Amino acid sequence: NTHTSDQQPATTMKLPATIDNGFGVAHPASAALRSIAAAAGAGDSIEGDKVEEYTNLLDQLRQKVLQDLPTIGDNLRSLFVATCESVLLAQKARDAADKARSEATDDKQKADADAAVEAADAALEKAVAVNIAAATPILDEIHLLDQDDDAMDIDMDSLMQCFILTHGTPQALGEFANQGADQAGLIDGLLKDSSLMKQVVMASGAKGGKYGPAMQTYDAICKKSSEVSKYDILQRFALATALEHADLMAEFDTPKIFVDAVKRYLHYERAYLCGELDPTFADRTTWECRMICNCDAPDDQLGWGRDMLRNYRPDEVLESDYVWRYCRSVRTEVGYRNAEWTSTPRTYQQLISGGGKCGPRAWFGRFICKGFGIPTWGARQPGHAMMHHWTPQRWVPVLGADWRFSWWEGRCGLDFLLETQARAAGEDQYFQVIWCLEMIGYAVLCEAALDSMAV
Repeated sequence: NTHTSDQQPATTMKLPATIDNGFGVAHPASAALRSIAAAAGAGDSIEGDKVEEYTNLLDQLRQKVLQDLPTIGDNLRSLFVATCESVLLAQKARDAADKARSEATDDKQKADADAAVEAADAALEKAVAVNIAAATPILDEIHLLDQDDDAMDIDMDSLMQCFILTHGTPQALGEFANQGADQAGLIDGLLKDSSLMKQVVMASGAKGGKYGPAMQTYDAICKKSSEVSKYDILQRFALATALEHADLMAEFDTPKIFVDAVKRYLHYERAYLCGELDPTFADRTTWECRMICNCDAPDDQLGWGRDMLRNYRPDEVLESDYVWRYCRSVRTEVGYRNAEWTSTPRTYQQLISGGGKCGPRAWFGRFICKGFGIPTWGARQPGHAMMHHWTPQRWVPVLGADWRFSWWEGRCGLDFLLETQARAAGEDQYFQVIWCLEMIGYAVLCEAALDSMAV
């Protein structure tokens, strides 16, 4: 079954002329594109060393933001730190009780262990409540929970510039910009564009801190596509693709062949305009789009996956339960047995005929969901592979156990789940209440990153 560009989808969605960008800012998608495109052609030469320029700029920005930061009383600070430490101790006690319960051998040990876990849960719940109570007056003091966008009285452009320069490093950004005027224009254009910077930082920045390659790809997509400026979802998806593929991704079972980011964007653009993607795709944020475009399948296999399921299992495409929409095909089409690969390199098509156990079945589930425009996240569990994916209600685990057993790319499942829950409150609120503090800690105060394998 081959992919054809003119095949009509099983379901057709209405294509809006413009879609809210998720930040409460009414501007057409083309605004960010014009900015970056203009910057890319800024001139024929650059003046001075960009490494030195960005190093000095970062120092100046940090000083500027530090001066604007509200002060917190020593008593409030000490109390909050102490309650944070209490939460960590309570969590360790809870983990120890849980471990003891798993090792209990007789009925008395199990009963005692159950009682210990129950007591540890209660202690942890109380510690968290005390921690929240200690945090509340601090949040009130810095006006973080005020509805006013400028509640913290910090220049947000300076803070976002500080984050990008810290994440990308003045050395790497400067070396990229020193290559020529076009490269310098891309970096300088980003640092001068408030709207684009906000999208970039809210999407967690360029993968590997590689903002130069990311902006090059974004510029290339904007020049290649005549549709990206017409629909806000396409602009978000273009930026997500550029950010996610700034660090090259090898195609499935072909470590020396990499996903072409521009072609990946164009593949999804065509699928969107032809109505092949899930109707909810148009509402996905830039951050969520990163977890769609990062499939390691070649584009032709992504197209085959959509065609195959729409032709042979339309019931699974129209499944009302989003937990199993598309990925139910793992259970119905991928036999649970030792995988039988019929040729090299291996392909996703071979999983239909060859089957597989947890790893191949998880691969196919992620592949088919991403192919239809549903964001997915890993993951691995002890002795197992599975996946999590977006639904209209919440992110859910499928093909495996609960979130607390999961990890993926150096991050535990509960940490990722917390981020999805925080982002569900709305992009503006997440930026104001969570992400600004993250940027201050990381880029201004230069604090050590939290261990994302522990919650």
